[in-house]
Amino acid sequence: MTETLNVVFTGLAIVFLVLLALTFIVKMIGLLIGSITGTSKRKKEQAAAAAKPSIQPEAVQSDSEEDGIPDEVVAAITAAVSYMMQDAGEPGKTYAVKSIKRAREARPVWSMAGIADNTRPF
Repeated sequence: MTETLNVVFTGLAIVFLVLLALTFIVKMIGLLIGSITGTSKRKKEQAAAAAKPSIQPEAVQSDSEEDGIPDEVVAAITAAVSYMMQDAGEPGKTYAVKSIKRAREARPVWSMAGIADNTRPF
């Protein structure tokens, strides 16, 4: 009986130690990849940009031209954001629209066609 308990507790201890080691290894790999790709720098830059906003339509136009969004649409979106933030924000505080990008569809068209074809009633 004592030998059985020794085997059980030794097995459990080894399993938990290996799980802790794997957790440590995965976290270290995540930190390594994060430092290589610079995700922490991007997060800091985004936080700094959000801290001091101002409305700058010129910056929006340069980003939106690459996406093929017309200047009239950019102006309308910027005006709408500016109008809404006047009421919702603090007095004297300005906001920035940094970029405007087209929303990606939830699923590609071929995926939607497959779903429609496979879920058609009999």
